[in-house]
Amino acid sequence: MASEKDINAEIGRRIRQIREKQGITQHELALRCDIEASNMCRIESGNTNLTVKTMVRVCSSLNVPFYKLTEGIK
Repeated sequence: MASEKDINAEIGRRIRQIREKQGITQHELALRCDIEASNMCRIESGNTNLTVKTMVRVCSSLNVPFYKLTEGIK
């Protein structure tokens, strides 16, 4: 089973990858999610635990299903 740190890092990497593919800045995504840009930076760096509420906001803002952030993580 992956450590909490590894899980956070992988979810953050996936968020960054999707965001960049869509041509959205980190600041723009933070605005869409109604969170501070510094918090979005910590999320993408894997340096914070995401709440389900924040993950839902991110998925909605990126227009991706929730499972895209967590699929295959064990």
